Amino acid sequence: RVECTPPAAIAIRRDRQKDIVPSSCSSYNLVAGNGDILLRSAEVPLAVCVNHQWATESNGGLVRLSSSLSSNSTSRSHSFRATYNVTSTHQTFTVQVASHPASSSVMFSSVFHDALINTSECTNPITDPDGENGVILSGWPSFRYPDTTYNDHVHSSLSWRGTFMSPMTGQPSTGPKGGPTVFFGDDYAVVGSPLGEYGSWSAGPGSSHDGSITNVWNPGLRGAIDNVPAGFVSSTVLYVASSLEKNHPVSVTDAVYTWGSILRTYHNSTSARNMNDVTLRKIGYQTDNGAYFCFCKGNCSDALLKKVVELKQMQVPMGYLSFQGVGASVGHNGAPWCVDRWGPDGGLGPNYPLSLEDFHRALGLPLQFYAPYFCFGSKYFNSTTSSGGPVWPGVRSNSSLPGCDGYEYWDIDPSMSELFYDWLFSKGNAVGMVSYEPDFMNQNRNCMPAFRRTVDGATRWQRGMHKAASKSNTAIQWCMSTPMDVLSSLQFDSVTNFRVSGDYCYGNSWRIGISSLLVSALGKAPSKDTLWTTPNNRTEIPGCPWTADHEAPGAALHVSLALFSTGPVGISDGPGYTNDELIRRTISADGTLLKPSRPATLVDSLIRARCSSAETSKVSSDSEILVTHSSASDDTGLSIRAWYLVSFRIYDDMILSRSDLYPSAPAHGSLYRRHFNGASCKDGQHASGSGCITKSSDGIPIPASDFSNTTRGTEFGHVITTVYPPPCAQSGWLPLGELTKLVPLSTDRFPKVECTPVGVRFAVMGLSGETVDITAVDANGIVRIKSV
Repeated sequence: RVECTPPAAIAIRRDRQKDIVPSSCSSYNLVAGNGDILLRSAEVPLAVCVNHQWATESNGGLVRLSSSLSSNSTSRSHSFRATYNVTSTHQTFTVQVASHPASSSVMFSSVFHDALINTSECTNPITDPDGENGVILSGWPSFRYPDTTYNDHVHSSLSWRGTFMSPMTGQPSTGPKGGPTVFFGDDYAVVGSPLGEYGSWSAGPGSSHDGSITNVWNPGLRGAIDNVPAGFVSSTVLYVASSLEKNHPVSVTDAVYTWGSILRTYHNSTSARNMNDVTLRKIGYQTDNGAYFCFCKGNCSDALLKKVVELKQMQVPMGYLSFQGVGASVGHNGAPWCVDRWGPDGGLGPNYPLSLEDFHRALGLPLQFYAPYFCFGSKYFNSTTSSGGPVWPGVRSNSSLPGCDGYEYWDIDPSMSELFYDWLFSKGNAVGMVSYEPDFMNQNRNCMPAFRRTVDGATRWQRGMHKAASKSNTAIQWCMSTPMDVLSSLQFDSVTNFRVSGDYCYGNSWRIGISSLLVSALGKAPSKDTLWTTPNNRTEIPGCPWTADHEAPGAALHVSLALFSTGPVGISDGPGYTNDELIRRTISADGTLLKPSRPATLVDSLIRARCSSAETSKVSSDSEILVTHSSASDDTGLSIRAWYLVSFRIYDDMILSRSDLYPSAPAHGSLYRRHFNGASCKDGQHASGSGCITKSSDGIPIPASDFSNTTRGTEFGHVITTVYPPPCAQSGWLPLGELTKLVPLSTDRFPKVECTPVGVRFAVMGLSGETVDITAVDANGIVRIKSV
C-alpha cells in the first residue's frame, strides 16, 4: 500500500516481498513486506555540487519545488519523486525512487533536467583509499552501514573494488574504483549497484557529502566530473533476495547471480559462453608477465615455433598463441608496458627476426595481441615522430593524480575511438589476430582526465573499441579492470573475459573465488593468469620472486583453477618443462577445453565467514573451497549433472553443507561423491565397495591439506571432489562421465546426457579417431565402462 502524509512516512509497500519506505526526502528505510527493516536511512541531507560549492536545503542552495507519489495497481509498483531548484543557477533536477515487484528490486534515480556546471572540487574531509577527494558530486540514496547494533536482519557486507575487482569482505567499497555491495544476514541479501552510465558512478565516500555523518553507503556521481549535461540520469538499483528455506541462510551467491541476470536482461547482454572466442574454447600458449618467454632473448620467433611443435608432439595441441611479451611491440619512455609502435604495425623488437606475417604463417595458429596504452613518444599521437602513418588525436594521462604515479601515456580521443580501433585491428587481423588485450584498465579509466572529468568519456572510448572489435570478429579481454569496467561491458558483447587474479609472476594468482563471482554473475568469463605446469627448474624470470605456489603442488592447482574459471587456460612453460599429463586432463584430443558450465566461486559458507565481524577459525578465514558444476537444459528445465569442489589450504577436516553446492542440491535424497585422485572405477566392480564412489546422506567431507612443508607449497596440494545427484529415477543408473578429465561431465564433451528406462544415453563430441571412456553405475551398483 501507499501512504503519504508529510512529514510522516511515505510507504511504498507490496504484500509479499520488498518495500521502500521514505519518511521524508532525506529519510527512508528498505523494508520487507512483513515489516522487517533491511536497510535504515542514514538521514543524510540531499546535496549537489554546483559552482564548486555544496548546495543543500539547509544552506538555501536547494529549494524543493514539488513532490509526488504514484502507484500502479496492475503491476503493484510504486514511485516517489521530488524536484529541486538550485537557487544560484535556477537549474532543476529530480530525485525519484520506484519499486519493481516483478524483479524484487527498487530503483533510485537522479534526473538532471538542466545542465549543471562546475560540479567538481567540492571538498569532503574523507578521502577514498587512493586519496581522491570529493568522491561524489551528488549522492542518492544513502543508507547506514548495517551491523548487529541496530539490524537483526542484515548485518554483513561484501563488495569489490579496484584492480582485478578485489573483494572487500566486511565493508562496502568506496569511491569511483568501488563497485556493487551485498548487504546480507541470515534471512535477506540486498545487492546495490548502478544501473547504466557506469563511467560516471562512484560507490561514494562512505559518509555524507561533508563528512559529518560516517559509515554511510551513499553512492552517486563521481566528484571529479566537471559538468553534468542536461537530461542526464544516474541510477542505483537495489535487488533483495530472501531465504526460501527455514534454517538455511539466504544464498549470497544466488543473490549476486540473480542481480546479475536483472542487469544482463536490462542490457540484453550475451553470455561470454555464447561468443566466438578461441581463447575460451581452446588451450593456448602465453608470453605475458611470468611466462618463460616473456623476456625472451635470442631468436624468439624460432623458440616459440619450436615450443608449439613440442606441445603438439606431446598430444597437447595449442589453439592460439598470446603474443605480448617484451619485444612483441616497441615501447619506452612512459607508463609500464606502454606501446610506441605496435608489433603488428612493424614494431617487433630485434629478438623477433621473422615478420609477424611470416611468423603467423609458420605457426599456423590464431594470435592474441596486447596494447594497454601508448607511450608519450608514440608515432600514433606525435607528429614529430611519425613515419608516414596516420597521426591520431589523443588524450594524455595525468601522472600526478592519486594512484597514477608513473602512468604517463596516450589514449585515443573518445570521439575517434571507433575509427582508431578499426585501423588498429585491421593491422592485427592482417597477421592473424583474433583476440585483443588492453591492460591497466584501472589506470586507463582513473588516470585520464578526459575520462574521469566527463560523465561518458571512458564509456565512449570503450564503446569505440567494442564496435571495431565486433566488425572484425575480434574478442577482447580487459585486464586490471575495476568493477565499473565489468559493469560497462554489459553493453559490449565483444568483451568476453576479465582477469580476476594478479600476475602469476608475483604469486597468489590462485585467489579468484570472490572476484569470479562478480564477473560470472554479469555473464563474462573470469580469467586466471598464465601458469606453469611444472616448476620449470625454478627458472628465474626478471621481476618475479619465487613463491611457494610455483612449486609442483601449486602447478597442478593452477591448471585446475584455470579450467574451472571457464576463462582462458594459457600455459607458458619453457622448452622441455611441460607436464602433458596435467594438460590432457583439461582438453579433448584437438585442444578443446572441457570446462564446467559455470565459473568456480568461493562457497557461500566461506564468503559469510570472511565477511563476518566475529572471530573465525583458520578453517573459515583462510581455507579455499570453490564450487562449480556441469548442467544442461532439458524439457524439465536446468538439469544438474554434477558439482565440482576444489579445496586447498584446509587446516582441519571439515564437513561442507549441501547448501554450499550451487545451484542448490536437493534438500533430501543421497548424493554421491568421488575424488579425482581417489580409488579407480573398474568395469564390473561394485561402485561403493571398491571406493569408486561414496554415498553422502548429509554433508560432504573435505579433507585437511598438508602443511608439512609450506616452503615447497604442500598446502596447495588440492583435492577435487565431484558430487553427483541421485541416480536416474527411470533406470536407477548414475552417469559418472569421463573420469580421466577434471570435469567428467562437461557439456563440451557430452552436450546431452539423458536417462532412459534401461540405462543412460550420452551424446559425445570429440576429434575423429579419439577414444572416450565413459563410466556409469548401473541400478545394481556395478561400474559399467564403455569406450566410444
